[in-house]
Amino acid sequence: PGLSFRADIGVMYQGAPSATVNAETSDPAREPFADAYAEEEEKDLNDELEDYKLYPVVQVGLVYRF
Repeated sequence: PGLSFRADIGVMYQGAPSATVNAETSDPAREPFADAYAEEEEKDLNDELEDYKLYPVVQVGLVYRF
């Protein structure tokens, strides 16, 4: 019985995250350029996110037993 403290520290694997980028323009003539830019940005972002497969996890708690 009494008060206790607990802590867990570790990492969690969930695979690499992925992102989707969309572009919108009010000028139909620029739409192909906006789409190409969005595709390039999406590829670059997903290449950067590839390194983030492990996530730090910290859990703390206070327990009282009677």
